Amino acid sequence: MEIKDYDVLINEKQASCGLVVDPGQYNINFFNDEYLQYEVDTNEMKINIFSDKNKISFLQIDKKLMLYAFKTETLVIFVGNRKGPKHYSNVYEATII
Repeated sequence: MEIKDYDVLINEKQASCGLVVDPGQYNINFFNDEYLQYEVDTNEMKINIFSDKNKISFLQIDKKLMLYAFKTETLVIFVGNRKGPKHYSNVYEATII
């Protein structure tokens, strides 16, 4: 699955970042027992998230997100409302390959 429309959360003090995806736009469904990993593709400017069964690509990342994705220990993927009050139905964590 390729995701083009998402929000980015960056914590500069902790050098970490996360991605927010609206479940109304994309159906992201990792199982809680799946181990997630990610890679930053600097050539195609995207972040790939891998599980045992799925691969999701976040497209069109900018240089700031790329930098923080390399710095963070755990990339957090929030699935929930991007507009209005923030309510996250699922939160996933991925470690860099």
